[in-house]
Amino acid sequence: MSATVIEPGGHWSAEIEPGQRLKLTDVEGQQVADLISFNRDDPREQLSMLASRTVQLSWRLTAPHKLYSNCTRETWHIEEDTVKENYCGGGYCSEHLNFVRYGVHDTPNCQDNLTAAVQRWGLDRWSFSTDTCFNAFMIASAPE
Repeated sequence: MSATVIEPGGHWSAEIEPGQRLKLTDVEGQQVADLISFNRDDPREQLSMLASRTVQLSWRLTAPHKLYSNCTRETWHIEEDTVKENYCGGGYCSEHLNFVRYGVHDTPNCQDNLTAAVQRWGLDRWSFSTDTCFNAFMIASAPE
């Protein structure tokens, strides 16, 4: 698989074959990569932060942790993590969330980027949930 640089606010998608690796690199620093993934044979099976945290007994998932699907099957294995900051609570920003937080309509947002990324497989916004999203490189803050 070749290297792809995603512009800020952009998206990328691909089929990853068993045995292939996906390497995410925080090129400029202070970036976040929202990762969602699906079983190609049954897209109802998808990455689950709840299952991943529960199996790993941790909110801080990094190397050598594994990420699990909503069927509690291993989906990803984090082999290396030089940043060591990943938010594993699930979630992504959306137009409506940004409006409530910032009072501005029509903002670029992660939900729209994720939706655009999955369209090529016939999936839409309702094909994934906030639990599906692994936020690589996102600093997790403790709840107040």
